[in-house]
Amino acid sequence: MIAVITLGIFLGFWQLDRAQQKVDLLQKQKNNAELNISGEYVHAPILLLDNQVVNGKVGYEVIQLFKTETTQQIVLVNRGWVPAKKERHLLPDIPTTYATDSTIITKASELSVRSPNHNIEHVSDSVIRIQALNKETLINIGLQEQAPYYKITQGRSALSVSHWASVYMTPEKHQGYAIQWFLLAFVAFVILVCSSFEAKPTNTSHQSMERI
Repeated sequence: MIAVITLGIFLGFWQLDRAQQKVDLLQKQKNNAELNISGEYVHAPILLLDNQVVNGKVGYEVIQLFKTETTQQIVLVNRGWVPAKKERHLLPDIPTTYATDSTIITKASELSVRSPNHNIEHVSDSVIRIQALNKETLINIGLQEQAPYYKITQGRSALSVSHWASVYMTPEKHQGYAIQWFLLAFVAFVILVCSSFEAKPTNTSHQSMERI
């Protein structure tokens, strides 16, 4: 019973922490306005972010370099998701729209902090398969660690981007789950207290019988 109380309290506070994280995320997304970028895609390299599951299907997120028109700066643009082939050695079909999409609408994104083993795999002359887009990846393809990274939201070159929905569970739901866990811990505590009171008369009666 003590384990149930401890677990309920722990999970309750964990859900409250998750609720605060969602509040911070919603605020960040609110402040992250869409940005129009004009320029052109760089032909190579094409980065395939591995193990991206959308609607139960495994695939990749396609990340390419984009040269801005005004400053000639190279930035990273995540074009969205494409399904993987059944055989891993076969590359996915990636529509090329270098000449037809000079202006794209994006939102700023962040690099991953993960550092998986064997993160970078050169699968062809122009395609690199990665497990995480982190600073190591940027350095490997000749970019600076501070290179801007965007996720496309609109444009002819956009692939499947619907899975980038803002928040799947609201802060209120996390708070509701926290209340449930705290109630579970409270009920377990009440049961523990009641059972301890019920056990006392039994022990007293047993001691009295032994004296007789």
